Amino acid sequence: MQKHGFQPGNNVNPGGRSKKDLELEAHARLHAKHAIDVAAQILLNTQASNSDRLKAAQLILDRGHGKPKEQVTVTHERPVTEWTEEQLDAAIAGLAGEARKGEGAAKSH
Repeated sequence: MQKHGFQPGNNVNPGGRSKKDLELEAHARLHAKHAIDVAAQILLNTQASNSDRLKAAQLILDRGHGKPKEQVTVTHERPVTEWTEEQLDAAIAGLAGEARKGEGAAKSH
């Protein structure tokens, strides 16, 4: 077994999500409606900056309709049909990591 606790070929977290994460998520859900209400107030406030109104609109649309899907193009020298299972798993894990990074960057703006 490796230091991080994952078995080779298994990308499932053996410990599951932490209790602290679940508690934070539950607490955030308690305030979700109020947060959307605040965003709606900012959106409708003509005295607010255009930047703030646009951020509020984006937040409301993202929560109401979901974020737009991103298209990813992958190019390789060999056709994917010739890849080993390990190569496919590594490529999928890499794409998932890049998607998570993109989500974090979008949330921080």
